[in-house]
Amino acid sequence: MEFDMTNLPVKNHHRNNSHGGFVFTEQQVLELDEIGKVVTIASTILMVPLVFVNLWRQDRRQYPSRATTMYMLCVLGLHMTVLVGLLDADRTTFLEFYETGLVSKFCLVQGIVYQFFACCTLWLWLLICGILHAVIVKGTSFYDLEKLEWYHHATWLGLSTAQTVIPFYMSSSEPQIGVPVCWMSSRNHYFQKFYFFLLEMGLALSIGLIFMCGIIKKLCLLRGQTSNNRTTRGNSSGNDVLDYIARHVLFIIFF
Repeated sequence: MEFDMTNLPVKNHHRNNSHGGFVFTEQQVLELDEIGKVVTIASTILMVPLVFVNLWRQDRRQYPSRATTMYMLCVLGLHMTVLVGLLDADRTTFLEFYETGLVSKFCLVQGIVYQFFACCTLWLWLLICGILHAVIVKGTSFYDLEKLEWYHHATWLGLSTAQTVIPFYMSSSEPQIGVPVCWMSSRNHYFQKFYFFLLEMGLALSIGLIFMCGIIKKLCLLRGQTSNNRTTRGNSSGNDVLDYIARHVLFIIFF
């Protein structure tokens, strides 16, 4: 059995459609689904100890490190949203959706939660990039940045909420191919996915890369200096700043 992925969903669409496009066999769809399950489970197992350590250590719960801790919690929430779906016996699979065009209530809720956590990770990552840039390049103290913390939270939560409410008000969820989860609809030529996630992701990555170029350039200038010169303006010690910088630069690069 082969499936043409153009203009989904239409009942029995594969029997009558002769257009080109992304064509998968039923076996390939099932194999992609299994790969998605394995990757999600493995990622969740790796995330649990990282989240535990960040919640257990007091310094990781303090500003600005707690931004990274919140990021990890959102990533874990993203994975758990998928895992909960795998345990649901009534989960609408991609093949079932392709045949009928119908989705369960759980699929709708799962898509909304998945979108929210995905957006949170996006904006939190950009926030961490911005904090690093302010500390390393601009020389802003942690104390001054902490005064703006609530504005930071309001921004990333507000953007994530808007990115979730607007597209799901306009459309619905549907099972995804290759990932065992429901997410935004692919109708209207992926309009919702592009304008309410991929476009924002491209913007965040572009700004983040600009920040990273400045950060790396500054770190290269600081290389070779004595520890007494490796401090920022404020009350933070040089070792605290260096520890923060090392952990978060690696974090950003691996994102």
